[in-house]
Amino acid sequence: MKTGMHMNSEKFFQYLHRFNTLIPAGCILLIICLVGWAFISDQGISRGKPIIPPAGAAVPAEDVLRVHLAHFDGGADNLVLLVNANGEKTGYEGRDNETRNLLFVSTDKEKAQWLFPDQNQILSRILPLDRSSNNTRVIYLESKLRAPAGGTSNNSKVTLSLVRTDGSKLTTLVSEADEIMEHRERGDDLQVTYQKDDAIRSMRISLGDFKIKSDRLVVSLNAVKSKAL
Repeated sequence: MKTGMHMNSEKFFQYLHRFNTLIPAGCILLIICLVGWAFISDQGISRGKPIIPPAGAAVPAEDVLRVHLAHFDGGADNLVLLVNANGEKTGYEGRDNETRNLLFVSTDKEKAQWLFPDQNQILSRILPLDRSSNNTRVIYLESKLRAPAGGTSNNSKVTLSLVRTDGSKLTTLVSEADEIMEHRERGDDLQVTYQKDDAIRSMRISLGDFKIKSDRLVVSLNAVKSKAL
């Protein structure tokens, strides 16, 4: 009987010794796992880019702004987001009355970039241009001034601009136009027909550097009216 109790005591102390030996090893293994997980998390998950919202006029409570992904591909390194009012898009050929701004996120830039510094305009037309290998490199924009909160605006003048899909080189080509009548891509150029100050004009712009190559008068509406009289 005593011999059996002695053997059980020896086994108990052997198990206890093994357990005490495993505790430090387990702790070290746990620490290694935690450090490795922290390193992988820090390296494998990209940190969100800081976004500083633009200032500008206050947004009415019923006029909720939402962010939507653009309907075109801006390239592997670029993401184009539309900041829309009320979240519903109704229109055709890129036309709508809700988009207030664009937000550009690029992998090679530290911060996300706003197209405009405020929300005081309506981007009435947003179209991709210069599409090579299914990637858009240039965005065509028509914009109007937005009516103040709670008010109405009689300003229907249109501004035509181009911008690259990374948010750089925003260039205004036509301002205070009565109407943008047509635009067409002509190889590496953009041809725009527009009406401004009782004149219809045709402009040709390089899609490479956004420089105006020509801006000629097509017809003077005043001259047409004079002949009609």
